[in-house]
Amino acid sequence: MASSEELRAENERMLRDIHTLLSANTTLQKEMLKIDSERDELEATGQKKVQTLAEELETVDEELETLRSQCQSMSEVLSNSQENEVEEEEPEPTPTPFPRKLSTVFNQTLQRARGMSMPRKRRTSTVEKMTHGVRDGLTKAASYMVPPRHSSRDPSKSLLISTHSHYGNFRRHSGPYRKNVETVVL
Repeated sequence: MASSEELRAENERMLRDIHTLLSANTTLQKEMLKIDSERDELEATGQKKVQTLAEELETVDEELETLRSQCQSMSEVLSNSQENEVEEEEPEPTPTPFPRKLSTVFNQTLQRARGMSMPRKRRTSTVEKMTHGVRDGLTKAASYMVPPRHSSRDPSKSLLISTHSHYGNFRRHSGPYRKNVETVVL
């Protein structure tokens, strides 16, 4: 048997080994807790990213559907416009016999008209229609005279009164003016 000193030395060595193992265990537990918290954070951010990507995918799918429907409607519009552009061949008008002799100028005009095809009217788009309406409105608005701010003749005369008097002058000078309207029998 071993002596008590040997047993005591063996016991102290084992205590040191146990102490180093316990300190290593506590450091490993701390590292494990740190890794667990990092894993939980990564899982949470991963879940958030997955959720945002799923939402973005849904919005992209919706946008794709709207773009598909727009493309389909545009292709329908294009096919309709191509169908409208197809020229229908019109049969040439058959010359009608004239019972009386026409003038030579009129005959030449008819022959020229038979040889020519009438120009096909181009369809106007809604944008052209709107710009045409705006342009007409602007030219009409530009054709109206802006009354001067301070008239040199009579500053108290309003535009309404001067317009009315102009209308009365026009009626007086544009033909027989009658105060009492009588029906004229022809």
